[in-house]
Amino acid sequence: MHDFKVYSQTGNLFQEGKIREVLAPLVKNGLITGIEERLSLPTQIKAEGINGAIIAPGLLVGIDKSKGASQIDKLHLTEGDWGSYDTGSKIDYAVLDHTFAETNGIPNSSIIELPGNKKIKVSGTGLTPQHFIPINDSGLGFGGVFAIVYMPLEKVQHIRNQEGKTSESLITISDPENPENLKTELKLLLQQSFPNYGIGIEGKKEDRVYKLLYEGADADQKFYHVIGIAILLGAVFAAFNLTVRVVQSQRREIGIGMAMGASLLGLAARPIILGINISILGTIFGIFVGKLINGAMRNVLMQELPLPIWLTPFEPKYFLWVGIGGFLAPIIATLVPVIFGLNIQPVEAIRTGHLAPIRKGLSPLLSRLPLPGNTFWQMPFRNLLRTPRRTFLTMLGIAGVIGVMTSVLGMVDSFTLTLDKATSESSIKESPRIEVVFNSFQPVDAAIFTYLKDKQGVSKIQPVIQFAGTAKNKKANNSDIEINLLTTIIDFQNTMWRPTLVSGKYPEEPNEILISSAAAKSLEVTSGDQVLVNHPIITVQGSPGFLETQFTISGIHPHPFRAYSYMVPSQTKKSGMYGLAGGVWIQTDQSADLDNIQTDLYSIAGVSSVRESGINDRAMKEELKGQMDILKIVQFIVLFLALLIAFNTASINMDDRAREHATIMAFGLPVSKIMLMSIIESATLGLLASIAGLGIGFLLLDYFINTVFASALPEIGMYLAVSTATYATTIILGVFAVGIAPIFAIRKLTKADIPSSLRILE
Repeated sequence: MHDFKVYSQTGNLFQEGKIREVLAPLVKNGLITGIEERLSLPTQIKAEGINGAIIAPGLLVGIDKSKGASQIDKLHLTEGDWGSYDTGSKIDYAVLDHTFAETNGIPNSSIIELPGNKKIKVSGTGLTPQHFIPINDSGLGFGGVFAIVYMPLEKVQHIRNQEGKTSESLITISDPENPENLKTELKLLLQQSFPNYGIGIEGKKEDRVYKLLYEGADADQKFYHVIGIAILLGAVFAAFNLTVRVVQSQRREIGIGMAMGASLLGLAARPIILGINISILGTIFGIFVGKLINGAMRNVLMQELPLPIWLTPFEPKYFLWVGIGGFLAPIIATLVPVIFGLNIQPVEAIRTGHLAPIRKGLSPLLSRLPLPGNTFWQMPFRNLLRTPRRTFLTMLGIAGVIGVMTSVLGMVDSFTLTLDKATSESSIKESPRIEVVFNSFQPVDAAIFTYLKDKQGVSKIQPVIQFAGTAKNKKANNSDIEINLLTTIIDFQNTMWRPTLVSGKYPEEPNEILISSAAAKSLEVTSGDQVLVNHPIITVQGSPGFLETQFTISGIHPHPFRAYSYMVPSQTKKSGMYGLAGGVWIQTDQSADLDNIQTDLYSIAGVSSVRESGINDRAMKEELKGQMDILKIVQFIVLFLALLIAFNTASINMDDRAREHATIMAFGLPVSKIMLMSIIESATLGLLASIAGLGIGFLLLDYFINTVFASALPEIGMYLAVSTATYATTIILGVFAVGIAPIFAIRKLTKADIPSSLRILE
């Protein structure tokens, strides 16, 4: 990938080869190792997809394919090729962005149409590092609704009547680890050569695609670390508790051995070896389970991110510290009861029956509560309170994994709420709104507005201006915080749509701005505070430029997309844009055919983009649906782990209470009633674990939303939400998964030998 991208902030184009000529001394000195010039221009395409006609905004990218040309951000073809340009051929070919083609079902050899009725044949699909995630002016990636079209440089120049022109240059340097000094030198050199261009130099780490990919990967890693640690802690607690119980069940045998004079080391060896065996087998089994889960997640990620190369090797450094924890837990769990058993008198360990010490725990508390039912129906609750430490550890283990499941379900709820709010905030309730963007500014009294107003199916139009800029906190200690803005200028008192308010008021005067709650959070400001906004202007000479102006935040709106901001029309007088419009909003009749209207608008000269309002919000929602597949894998893992913990607990309970069960069976109590009591006990444990898991899950969710995703996706202000359905699902699944566990141990009851279970050697 490139180390620097050079471009004009005012939108001016460069003469092809001119930047290469200016930077030749740096190339000669070896500071610059490569320069690739490109022509990237906004466009719109019309195509036939799997669900019918598609009209989408995008970017037309011209890449130099001439022999010997430097290929820095090389195009990776996922299918097809560049096409065959035979002598005299009248057909132009293009490589379409892989994500756009796959999402919309556009096959190779299909025909797409560019503005001006220009027909182009799709010869292949591909990806470049620069546009791996298609990003529009809002700073968000929209692979399904934003198209990148790659063509040879000379073809793009010819189609757009820009012969010999380029819009940007991609540069690689010899020392990519220390780019800042060279960046300063580059800027000075290029500003001297292009004084009116507003030269912009963007480093690799400032590139939005690079940041989305790498910061997203870091956030994913944090997410998986926290999820993994939570699952590991739950499993460790469960393994510790269950191993302690296994060894405790052998305490009488240890007492008999001590009474017969066996060595303490020999008595301790057997349970310790058991713990070591559990550790070794668990560690080995964990490797295979980990690779199985890794394969499942790899398949999902490969579908979502079609990278040219995928490396998912076994990671010893991560497995080592996890494996150590999992390996030591059963051994420590073995040592605790063994040491305790070896330090008591043999006669205390051997005692049984009426002489044995009675473990009441907290069960006497139940005698103070007027519980309904007879003794048998109260036994499950007494059993839980009789061994509070054991109950607490088991509950904690199950609660840990249920907490993970709650946080995952809560993330789905949070994504859904955020995007639903975005969609509802962007749309007009009464009828759809179409947003049209022009190639260049148009006078508000231009003929195109009269044409649109009189068009069939159109009930109302509204000229608008929309531009990209940046904002930063005016306070000196926050001057390094800068965010991208996508500003729309509208008349708040006479508009077909306006954003709702969270706080403050709508802008009324110039130099007032309405920003999103996400932007306010990033800039650490609120209504009434001031920010510095870098926004475009048109100078007296008619040339474009940028100006940094102090703005007062009049209010805050709730749209989740951080970039969306709004100003009043009087601001255009200060920016040199008065009487101009960069686009138009169209409100249609209820009965209007949106597809036909969009198709007609597409054919109008000067129209750069036509889209239905809120389409970006809906596209992002569809993209997030695909990422939910990974969360489903996590849900399955934690639910299965909870079931395993519950099954082991129920199975050991059956062994511990074999004599108790044999006694009540000898008095005629049926197996079905004993099983029902066990189910009630397990279900109660599941209910307690689910309630605790909800608390753990909410804490995890708060960390994921407000820390992990806030750093990975700063352009989206996530809303934290846990739906009633999630609460209900967590409790029902927790109670059900843990409650049914005793059923799997029913064979121990049906095959029980009552006389043998009751026989005791005094």
